[in-house]
Amino acid sequence: MTIDPAECVDCGICVNACEANAIFPAAQLPPSLAHYQRLNEALSAVWPLVIEASGPLTDADAWNGAIGKLQHLVGRMNHSGG
Repeated sequence: MTIDPAECVDCGICVNACEANAIFPAAQLPPSLAHYQRLNEALSAVWPLVIEASGPLTDADAWNGAIGKLQHLVGRMNHSGG
């Protein structure tokens, strides 16, 4: 999932809702994760808007904290035309 920066109002609800602790308020984003902010921006422009809660993906726990997953996101971005 991504967060559309044009739609985000920095309310913080998503920060608390993210069980993987993968979302940070922009002002508190560690510099070492800044590349994810740019990736999120690019992917949010091409991925569909989620308008209905569906719960976590079936393999969410396997990906939570997994090392080396960035290459999969970048591959998805390149494949989707972003």
